[in-house]
Amino acid sequence: MYRDEEATDLPPEALQAIGALVGYYTELTAERARERRDDLLSGLLDAAEGDDRLTPEEIVGVLILLVGAGIETTMLLLGNAWHAAWKHPDERARTFAGRVEDWIEETLRWDPPTQALARTTTEDVEPHGVKIPADSRVLLLVGSANRDPQVFSDPDRFDLDRDTGPSLAFGSGRHHCLDANLGRLEARIALGELVGAIADYEIDAVAVKRVHSSNDRGFASLPTRITARR
Repeated sequence: MYRDEEATDLPPEALQAIGALVGYYTELTAERARERRDDLLSGLLDAAEGDDRLTPEEIVGVLILLVGAGIETTMLLLGNAWHAAWKHPDERARTFAGRVEDWIEETLRWDPPTQALARTTTEDVEPHGVKIPADSRVLLLVGSANRDPQVFSDPDRFDLDRDTGPSLAFGSGRHHCLDANLGRLEARIALGELVGAIADYEIDAVAVKRVHSSNDRGFASLPTRITARR
């Protein structure tokens, strides 16, 4: 998922990991094809629309997508939320007083774990006076859009009372994230458990380390000293 700061290409160990993951999921798909269980993979094998079913290769692709788009993003969201609340003590006090859902939504807007989305235009378009021909590859900067002052007032402020409805953290329209509800649920459970066990905390800003990625934004290390609830 990540690179060294000096590198732009996939390191050899990443390519090996991808190969191992494809091999593992391929074997697991074949195993579930022989014997179904009460799990997602069995559900994917049985999913059909008439005679149209997912091929084994497509199922492996879905499973790999779940790892990259479903697990990593939630983990980074938790760190971004933790860091955002620490930087804003007044808002942190409110998150610890029952505003976990608002904490999640404002973090998704203010510091989303996914910063960019690649798209291809299907026709000529002219946003903001700039002509983009059909079949052009476009990189949409979600992190920037979520700070657009034409959409959000005082966009650089972390505000739990903000209307985050226009946020593009989970995409939009037909490209809206399939697992948006799952990601929110995971974050709500995790942060709710932390708030229930911790009264306050401080982050060691000097020891913080960020991930190095072309798309993902978050922390590889976020050392924290906590004050436990009594």
